[in-house]
Amino acid sequence: MSLKRIEGCGWRLIFVPGNMEQYFEHEECGDIRFFREGSNNFKKGQHIEGHFLDNDGNNLELEVKHDTIACPLKDLPQKYRDLWGRKKTSVAQILKTMHTFGGVYESMDRNTIVSYNTLSLCLTDSGAVDHPFPEVLLCDTENGQRESD
Repeated sequence: MSLKRIEGCGWRLIFVPGNMEQYFEHEECGDIRFFREGSNNFKKGQHIEGHFLDNDGNNLELEVKHDTIACPLKDLPQKYRDLWGRKKTSVAQILKTMHTFGGVYESMDRNTIVSYNTLSLCLTDSGAVDHPFPEVLLCDTENGQRESD
């Protein structure tokens, strides 16, 4: 398994604390974000870096299970909303969760163009595939400063 950049596609996703555990508990996980061309659009079979901001930071290799779906949130098929929420999940439930992330996600509404990806953890016989975590992403979550600052 190896990371390979694909022209016009993103190569990594950054996850807020609390998202990493689901990748060890479930075979596939859904990911919803604001759509940004060239940043969070991926191709089926592509391996990307998942930068998880849990604890000291973890960088795990993830496999994209299908080409990115980009559509207004209200048009995201129910099966993908349910995979994201791990149960029957409404657009209102997605928005309630996304708004808790703050920042740009506070402005997300049902008409926002989102990217949806189904991802899985890349595994070998010896476990998860991990890579060195980029130092620039290591932050003190209390004050938002990099540990090296």
